[in-house]
Order: sequence, then C-alpha cells, then structure tokens
Amino acid sequence: MRRFALFTLILLLSLPFVFVVSAQQELPPINPAEVTGDIIVSGTPILNEVTNSIGLLFRLEGYGGTLTIDGNGTDSALSALCAGTVDIALADRQMSAAELDACSSNGRPPLAFRVSTVAVMPVLARQNQFAISMTTAELQQILSSALNWSEVRPDWPEDAITRYGPANTSSSFTLLSELLYGGDPTPLTTAVGAQYFDDRNLVINNTTVSTTAIGFVDANFALLSTSLVKGVILDGVEPTFNNISDNTYPLSRPLFVYTTNTTFTEKPQVASFINYYLTNLESESANAGLFPPPANALDVATNRWLTASGAAQAQQPTAVPTIAAQPTAIPVIEAEATAEPEDVVEAPVEDELFTPEIQQLLVNGRLDLELIADEWIGTDRPPGWSGSFDITNPRLPLLLRLDTELLAAQVYGADERPDAWFGAVSSTQLAIARDIRHDIEILAEDVFEDGERPLSWAGADPLLSCDRSTQALVTLLFESGLYENTVNPLEDNYCEQVTVNVSRFVEVNLIGVDLQVGSEGVAIPDAVTIDTNIAVGFFNTSASQRAGVIPEDTGITPLARSYADFTNMTLVQGENFLLFVEWQNTSLTLEEWLLLPNAAELEFETTCGELWCSAQG
Repeated sequence: MRRFALFTLILLLSLPFVFVVSAQQELPPINPAEVTGDIIVSGTPILNEVTNSIGLLFRLEGYGGTLTIDGNGTDSALSALCAGTVDIALADRQMSAAELDACSSNGRPPLAFRVSTVAVMPVLARQNQFAISMTTAELQQILSSALNWSEVRPDWPEDAITRYGPANTSSSFTLLSELLYGGDPTPLTTAVGAQYFDDRNLVINNTTVSTTAIGFVDANFALLSTSLVKGVILDGVEPTFNNISDNTYPLSRPLFVYTTNTTFTEKPQVASFINYYLTNLESESANAGLFPPPANALDVATNRWLTASGAAQAQQPTAVPTIAAQPTAIPVIEAEATAEPEDVVEAPVEDELFTPEIQQLLVNGRLDLELIADEWIGTDRPPGWSGSFDITNPRLPLLLRLDTELLAAQVYGADERPDAWFGAVSSTQLAIARDIRHDIEILAEDVFEDGERPLSWAGADPLLSCDRSTQALVTLLFESGLYENTVNPLEDNYCEQVTVNVSRFVEVNLIGVDLQVGSEGVAIPDAVTIDTNIAVGFFNTSASQRAGVIPEDTGITPLARSYADFTNMTLVQGENFLLFVEWQNTSLTLEEWLLLPNAAELEFETTCGELWCSAQG
C-alpha cells in the first residue's frame, strides 16, 4: 500500500463540488393514470401472484397501457430480457455469469431489485426430540438415500425414516431439489417410501402422527402450522420469520425483479411500474405467501431506482467541502442546495455530451460502484457522496472519481491505496473514465469474497483492469489495425497474459523493423505542433519528473522516441525547451512516430526555461 492523502486528491482535481449528504430517501409518488406505454413482464411463477396483484392495483388506479405478465420461468425470462423482448424479468435466482455477459454484450446492463424471499422448511412432529437440529448434509441423506435414522447419526433411533412432501410439480419441491441437490429431483423421487401430495395439509397431517417422520412444505405454510409441527434447525439457524426473510436460513432464496439500464431509461413506464411495485411490495408479498426482504434490501432497491432514474441527487440536501490543514478524510460544511460553482476546473471536453463509449463506462461504473458500496457499507453513503447518474453533466467523470475515492477511504483508510491504484490524473474524459473503471475493479477484488463479482455486475472490457501501459499499447495497436487481443478474459492471470502477448508481438513485428504503416516513404513533417491542452512535458522517459503542461499549438521538432516497452514518450524540441511528451498529444501520426530514432542512442540533456515549466530539472 502507498500513502495517498485525500487532501492531495482535492488539490489535484481542483473540485469545489456541490457534495451530496447521504440520506435514505423515499421513492417519488407515482400516479398510474399518468403512465403510458405497454409493459411486458415474464419470469418465475413464484412471483406471479404478487406481480398480478400489484399489476391489478396499477390498472385500477388508472394505468391505461397493456401490462402483460406470464410465468414462463426464470431462464427464458432472463434470456428474453437480455435480448430486449421482455421489459421486466421475475427471477427466483440471481443472473448467471453467462446471462450477465449476454446482457452486457447486447448493451443492456441489468438492474436488479430484490423484492421477496421464498423458502422451504423441513418439519417434524412436535413430539420429536432427537432430530430438531441437523446439518444440510444430514438433511440430504434423510430425504434421499438413508433408510434408518441411525444411518445418519448413530445416536438416533434405528427406526425407518418416513418422508412426506408436496407434489413434484410444486414450486416448493423444485426449490428444495435445487437447494439440496443442485436441481436434480432424482434423490427425492427415488427415496424409499417417500410420498408426495398435491395438498400441503396432507404433508403436515402425516408428519404429525409419527416421531420418525419428516416432511417439507413452503416455509410460510409451515410457520402457520406450528401448533402441529416444528421446523428443523438447519446448520445452527432457526427457521424464524426474520432468518428466512434475510436469507439466513439455508433453505431460503431471494427473489428478484430485473430490468436493464437501457429499458429503464428508454421506457419510463417500466421505471414507473417498478417504483409502484417496490412501494406496494410489503403488503402484497404477505398476501401471496412470500416473505418480505430485509429492510436494508428494500433501501438498496430504493436507492438503486433513484440512482438509475437520476432522482437521487435532486432530492438530497447538499454540502460544500472545505480543506483542513491535515485532513484524515474529506470534511464537509453543511449548506443549502446551490447551483454548481462556476470555477470548477474540468478535464477538457469537446462538447456537452459524452461519446457512447464514455457514457457506457460511466453508467456501468456508477452501477458497479453502488454495488460495492452496498456490500461494504450497506445503504449508508459517506459525506460528500454525489451518487450522480446525470450523463448530461460534463462533470460526471470527476464526480464518479470522487465517489470512488470516498469509498476507497472507507475500504482502505483515508490515506491508503493499493499499489496498483491509478487515482486521479488530469486527462481526457475517456482516459478518466477508463482509469475509474480500473480502480473500481480493484475495489471489487478487495471487497467481494474471493473477488467474485455479483451476478448483477455491469462490468466493462477486462482490458481496463490491466495497468496503464498495457491498456495503452493494446489500444494503440488495435486502433492502428496492427494487433488484436485474443486472450480469454476468464483466465485468472488475464492481464499478465495480455502483457506477455502484446510484448512479444511488438518485439517480433515492430522493434528493429523498418516499418511503413499503410503507405510508402513516410517522412516526419516539417511543421509539428502540440494539439491538445493536456500535453504534459517530462524531463525523463519514465514520466516521474514533470516539467509542466506544454501549451496547445506550440511548435515542436520531434527528435527521437523511447523504444522501451509500453511507452509513447517522444523527445521534442521547442523554443527554450527540450522535453519528453506522449506522441498522441502532438500532430504526429503513428506512422511518423514509429520512424523516429531511438532516444537511448542520443546524447542530450532535457531542459525547460518557459514560464509554464516547474522548478524541476
């Protein structure tokens, strides 16, 4: 870890931003009579009843569009969602990695809202005193292969196990087979003497008459039948309402409503219906026999809706930062909401809107940063958190960077960052967005268990997880039509393999080769200029000794370039200076740059006597 003061970050960014004070918000009221446009909903039958109930209320309150709800199953619904033929998917599980990739590759990053919990509960006769607590592995035996109780534990009776459950067409049967046997119903259906009934009451009644019987039913029905049976303590977790609701009980599963960021933005009726769904969820879930999610899950869903809709920033009070002499975190002073300051120093922008590539990076970055924050600090957000999702705000890249640093301060400490951390660097909007993506991946690696990303992770090009030099070289060669990265992004050492492959390509195909790219007789033009306002001049090729920003349109003479791997440094001479600068900040083309001689073979001393130079040298 290297020392990294947030005080320095503020000075670097020069950001007197209007910061947002974190506070739990409520969803804005929705008037269904004002909602137009059709909505297509598909997914798990488990959520059909509650969705139909909420949909009926939505219609009764004036919604005039067509709301289509079917129970085609989670798999087909998520597939249709990613393909864009369904607006909302009802899911009895989280999206798989393949489904997430399908959505992302179609430009439809998913938005997940946890809405309910479903559970199945093994039950015993109330007089059973020996099997009241067991492990999941023992339950797997009891409901399938074991003939006698003593086969599972020697101190249990030698009596035969009798088993009862709901019909194999029921959602409870399917859920138990998925949770215990990975979706294979065979262990349940082939268990000796097992009986399954269409009527849940028969499961309860048969279980109550024998101390050597065990049954299973949906947990909601089991809790209503506690005068007759008792639930099994599983892996030390009691089958209570709260333990089921928060998904602690091993045989419980969260339920989700999925849409995509694209659908949410392009179809406001979908955003309105999800708002209405979340608002009416608590009462209608109970009526449908489902368990509500824990309060913090609803808070997360609310914040996610507000973030995706861009409503979060508009509703919250604001605060303006001040800089202390030796800060340990970013301090704030509460103030009334104001317009944004006019003296903000921004990265250069060509116009008020972002390119599609930058917009996608920022949108996915915001979604994933909120997921990391949900995991690390729950629904709270640190003071100064903007939560901005406004893609029309040219300051959005810097706001997202600031939020990334605020969360990093929560994870690592106010003045600590990992060695690979990029941090804030003044550059183009695209470079800033890519750097933020890189640091978000570092956060995710450290926050999520074993680095596993949530299945609702929006993600980005895996190349953006690699170091700057590798990113720059691969991108440069690809855009020049010289090289295409073919490393499998699922490889554990992806970045290392990319670096090795592109290095070998450069060594074999470019270094020492008299290369003419796309034309014959390429020559260095007489008139070369600095053509950006972010051209930093350096005294050395490693870019560790900064001279200053060379003004745009300054005339230069390219003398040589570095032939070292992963560098774009070019030795240039101007009036009263001799410095290194990245060739992309000049009017040189790649063809012209590649023809420059090796700077390491020349004798020179870098100097800078201009007003824009620092005192280094």
